[in-house]
Amino acid sequence: MARDFREYLEEATRHERFGRYFKEIGIGFKLVMSIQASALHGCDPVETLDDVYGYKAFEVSVRQVSKPIEAPKIGAWSDLRAKPWAESFDREEFRRDMVRENVPVDEVQTIFEDIIEYARDKGHMEDGEEPRLLDPDEPIRPLRKGCGGCAAKK
Repeated sequence: MARDFREYLEEATRHERFGRYFKEIGIGFKLVMSIQASALHGCDPVETLDDVYGYKAFEVSVRQVSKPIEAPKIGAWSDLRAKPWAESFDREEFRRDMVRENVPVDEVQTIFEDIIEYARDKGHMEDGEEPRLLDPDEPIRPLRKGCGGCAAKK
C-alpha cells in the first residue's frame, strides 16, 4: 500500500482570485496526477482549508506527460479505464487529461495506488521508487529517461 496521497499535497500557489493549487505528482516517467481542493475546485467542502485532512472529497485529474492519455496504443487510459473508479472520469475535447470532481478520499487513495501499480507493471517506475512532486516551473521529461519509445528501437 502506498503512502497516504495527502502526504504529497504541497501548495504551489495561492491567490484570492485564482484559488490554491497543489503541486502535481509525477508517477514514473509518464503519468501525472493532480489532486486539488480549494474554494474554486470540485471538492468537499468547497473552501480553501489549511488542513488537507479536513476534506471529504477532491478534484482529481490524470494525464500523460507528452501525449493525450486516451491516445490509442500509447495512452495509459486503455488499461486504466477498466478500473471501477474510471467510469465517471471524463475528458473534454480540448483537454489532454481525464478529470473528475468530488472524488471521496478513500477512492482518491485507490486511484493513487492503482496508478503507481500501473507505472510499475509497465516499467515506468522502479520497485521502491516513490512518486515525486513536480515543480510547476520545471519540465517533467528530464527527471528520468523512459524506455525511449519506438523511435529508439530503430
